[in-house]
Amino acid sequence: MPSTFESCYDEPGLHLPPGWGRVSYSKAIPHLKDYKALWILKVYERLRDHWSECLEVMERLFETKNGSNGC
Repeated sequence: MPSTFESCYDEPGLHLPPGWGRVSYSKAIPHLKDYKALWILKVYERLRDHWSECLEVMERLFETKNGSNGC
């Protein structure tokens, strides 16, 4: 079932806050346990009010992946 945002804006998930689109970060990130590189999270500027929430969500996901504090 598409999210409210997808239904209104026909967006598949590219450049949306984590959890708003079809990308399942919580399922994908644990599979990247050996990936060591810079991560870039790109979110539309029109959604800037949600940027801090995006960062908090991604930090939590990476803490779970790494078993540590922070990315």
